[in-house]
Order: sequence, then C-alpha cells, then structure tokens
Amino acid sequence: FSTDVDRYTKEGLTARQDLKAMQDYMKAADYENTKSKTAFLPSVYLFADYQMSDDEFLGDNGEGTTYGVQADLNLFKGFSDYNKVRETKSQYYALMHQIADKKLEIKSEVKNSYYGVIAASKQLEASKKRVEAAQTALTITENRFNEGLSKITELLDREVDMKQAELSLYMSEYQLIVEKAGLHLAAGDLK
Repeated sequence: FSTDVDRYTKEGLTARQDLKAMQDYMKAADYENTKSKTAFLPSVYLFADYQMSDDEFLGDNGEGTTYGVQADLNLFKGFSDYNKVRETKSQYYALMHQIADKKLEIKSEVKNSYYGVIAASKQLEASKKRVEAAQTALTITENRFNEGLSKITELLDREVDMKQAELSLYMSEYQLIVEKAGLHLAAGDLK
C-alpha cells in the first residue's frame, strides 16, 4: 500500500480496461465520421467494353470497343449524406463526453477506495487496542477470581468480551483486505 493517491489515480487512468475500450470506440467513431464525409467527394469511374459479333467463329467482322469515363458529383441526395455526417459526429462527441465522465468516475473510485483503506487500517489499530484492553481486563478478573474477590459470572463476562474483541479484530483485518483489493481494482491492477 502506497500513501500516494495520485499514483493510484494515474495508474487507474492508464490501466483500466473499460476506459481503454471506450477510447477504442471513440477512435472507431472518428473513423466512421471520416468515412461518412467521403460521401461528399465526387466519384469517377472508368470503363471499357469489347464486343465481337460475327457469323464465323473468330471472324473479322463486327468488332467493337467502347471506352468511357463517368463522373458522379452527388450534389443533392436528400440531405441523407449530410445527416449521416452529423449523426456520426454527434456519436463521436457523445463518446468523448462519456470518456470524460469515466475519467472522473475512476478518480472518484480511486479516492474512495484509498480513503477506505486508510479508514480500515485505523479500524484495525483500534481493534488491536481493544483486544489488548480486553486481555488486560481478563487478566485482572482472573487474578481477582483466584483471590476470591470476583464471581464466576464476572470472569465469564470478561472471557466473552475477549472473544468479541478478537472477532472484531478478525473482521477489521478482513475489511482491510477487502478495501485494499477494491483500491487495486479501481486502479486497474486487478483484472
């Protein structure tokens, strides 16, 4: 665990697979936009045709060739090409905004997880102190019980307190592990 939250944030912005996928989709949308703009370009077609019609097989009669060039300017197509360009451009901008939102979401997830790790480590320290206090109280109660100054119920209560403190310690350790895993997931370390 590093205490540098900026390191985890930078790592999350470079290593997260969901962000990379969104960036790839944005590139594809940009290519689609460029492709739709090519509909406005003129089209030029070259063609050639050779025909032979004769009464005899491979005869000299009726030979003909045709050559030509056809140009298509596409000046008006019901604005469908123009609308297609606008649609692909809006898809590109929508993906760009989604990526910006995703980056903010990643930063937020990393910071929440980072502070969750800090809180869980503080909780673990408190649980350790609670176990120490419960152990001290149990030792004192055992000594008093051995001297005849305490009842068996007080001794049993201290033993229950000790077991509850140990259980709280185990739960704090578990929570710290979960929070660290959440931080690594938010930073893109876990796949």
